[in-house]
Amino acid sequence: MFSFTSQSRKSGAILAAGAAALLITGLGVATSNADTLVWNPGKSTAGGTNGAGTWNSSGTYWYDSTTSSGPVAWSSGSAATFGTGTGGSGTYTVTVGSSGYSTSTLSTTSSGNTYTLTGGSIDTGTAALLANGNLTLQNITVTVGNTGNTNSSPTGISQASGATLVVGNGANLKTSYIAAGNELVGNTTGNAAGTIDVNSGGYLGGAATDGRIQINFSPYASGSAFNVNGGTVKLTGSSAEVWLSDAPNPTTSATGTFTVGADGTGGTVTVTGFNAAGTGTGTASQTGTLNVDSGTVTTKFISANSAGATTILNVNGGVVTSTNTASITANSGANTTVNLNGGTLSVHAITESGTTTAATGTTTVNFNGGTLQENNASVGIVANAGGSSSLYTPTNLNVLAGGAVVDTNGFSPVIYNPLLTGTAAGTPDGGLTVENSDPSRGGVSINSTTGALTITGGQLTITGANTYTGPTVINSDSALQLEDHTASNPNGGVTGVATIADTSLLQINSGGALVLNPDGVGTQISVGGLTMNGGIISLGLDGSSFQNLLVGTAASISGTNIINLTVLASTAVPTGTYTLIADAAGGLSGTFELGNGSTTGTLTVGSNTYMGTLHDSANALTLSVSAVPEPTAVALLAIGAMGLLLIRRRKPAA
Repeated sequence: MFSFTSQSRKSGAILAAGAAALLITGLGVATSNADTLVWNPGKSTAGGTNGAGTWNSSGTYWYDSTTSSGPVAWSSGSAATFGTGTGGSGTYTVTVGSSGYSTSTLSTTSSGNTYTLTGGSIDTGTAALLANGNLTLQNITVTVGNTGNTNSSPTGISQASGATLVVGNGANLKTSYIAAGNELVGNTTGNAAGTIDVNSGGYLGGAATDGRIQINFSPYASGSAFNVNGGTVKLTGSSAEVWLSDAPNPTTSATGTFTVGADGTGGTVTVTGFNAAGTGTGTASQTGTLNVDSGTVTTKFISANSAGATTILNVNGGVVTSTNTASITANSGANTTVNLNGGTLSVHAITESGTTTAATGTTTVNFNGGTLQENNASVGIVANAGGSSSLYTPTNLNVLAGGAVVDTNGFSPVIYNPLLTGTAAGTPDGGLTVENSDPSRGGVSINSTTGALTITGGQLTITGANTYTGPTVINSDSALQLEDHTASNPNGGVTGVATIADTSLLQINSGGALVLNPDGVGTQISVGGLTMNGGIISLGLDGSSFQNLLVGTAASISGTNIINLTVLASTAVPTGTYTLIADAAGGLSGTFELGNGSTTGTLTVGSNTYMGTLHDSANALTLSVSAVPEPTAVALLAIGAMGLLLIRRRKPAA
């Protein structure tokens, strides 16, 4: 997945030198074997002129800079250049004839002009589109049949600092390689930042299996940007990736940004992956940022590719779907940070790289109001991706003021590390909400015959001692299981007793379930307060006692709530009374019953059967347990009782 390294690109092993590209950058060199025709609507005999007009086959609207003659008519296969000439700077529209035109290159110059090409079609063959100056495409098809890009040759490379290419409404830019920010090797004068905008109604894409969008493809480029403002970007193929910052061997820190749906404009992006490159043989780091404000992004992975690379994913709205086993990850020596501020991030698993003994990459997740959704049944949502010795569970799982929202999506994901409070001391965080957007795939129910709790999906399991301080909310068709993380669990998890911070409010809504199955004997889970309305609490029997729940402040209980008892060991149960829920404030009220709809039921442990009866009061919910005799013993007892009855009946006759 990550075999396409920054170093291999720079050496030209993947991208052949001299191959054409679609690039935004600065200072502009374009070479061609054909004549170079400069736009000349003013029909100057001494050079090009700036202005609006119609590009057709008959009008003499060009100046031939190769032969120093003009005005001339368009000649097929020539290089077309706009913005070089007299007439002042401004904004000009050129209407392209409907018959379509073939060029060797298509370029704009950095002369302060903005050109809009509209209508018809343009095909550059295997050459390039060089946006050295501002260029807008609207209601036009432009085909750039390039096969790669490279920073080691001027062919197909532009270098306009500050230039913007806009793919506007009705524009179809057919290409597989495009770069925002590029500069020739050896040119150290200034940066080569560029901007690409794909606006509403615009399309950018191609069908090459190794297509690329590259940002900062220069040792000296930084601050380049690619923006999808309602448009569509689609690159297909096994390695059609976006390199968020890809400066080869940078000597200064480079930053690149890819933004989708700013200001609510939406947009659709489909690519294989997002990466930030490492330093290569350079000395400076690279940071690539993917902002998703609205719209949809579909990809296989989002990662920081290698040492010296940082990838930042800001999900502020919209939907981001990542499907690889390691959906979000950081490779060795790299850092990946997810800021989940809104919208939905749907993943297979979030991981970080490692060896057999320790993690080598760092992945951080900051939960701040957005939804983290599971989209695969096979691994945990924040896990080591199926037990791999090279992938670890991230330990930096921070709950901020907006809170953590986890959508199980009908699956049963596991977070193999605790959720930690990410706010300053004394400042509450937003807590945890567990929900299930697809109960048809799997949910929570009570067996009407046996009274047992059935969970076919929709359960989130968290291991370890959680330190988030906000409320824990379990919604309908969802379950939250707190389970100890033992040494046998996958890499990256912290061994210890699973708990919720004492200050947390536990809220179990109708049809939601809390499952307490710690491994420790008689482990107690403490919560600040308890609110239930038709919820379920499943308490495990560890062999000597039931797990229990301590409520630190008042409990608010309404509706009929179910207590489910689960056997975790086959050890015989000591008879007596067990406290299941204790209310330290003495405010426990409401209705509790077993899954069979009664306050009395039987429990089988190994070969033993017990009778249990619930008793609730303002201070506690307790369970009294008594042994049920074996059937043979019951029969003998019955025979003995009959004998005693016969004796009693015969005695008067004597």
